[in-house]
Amino acid sequence: MSNLINSNKRKINVKPKHEVSINEIEGNDNKKTFNVNIKIDNTVRNSLIAISNLGIAPNQKEAVAYLVQQFRDNLDSDNQRLFDLQVDVLNKKDAKLHENN
Repeated sequence: MSNLINSNKRKINVKPKHEVSINEIEGNDNKKTFNVNIKIDNTVRNSLIAISNLGIAPNQKEAVAYLVQQFRDNLDSDNQRLFDLQVDVLNKKDAKLHENN
């Protein structure tokens, strides 16, 4: 019993041989992100600026991301899975096309 009580007396500094990052665990191969352009008309652009001006998003890029997330959240679970699958496939395609950049 005394062994259990005194088990923490030998304070050994235990460190892993190799620390991993979250990117190594998740497999960052389908997360290649880069800027692209989309063509929108002035009314859509003005709507994005209005979202930003209301403080919902800090800029137009984040306003688009917010709207996409809202769209996804309003889908039923089956369509959310299909949406996520499509996005994952497209991200993997982008990563493969730009893996040397």
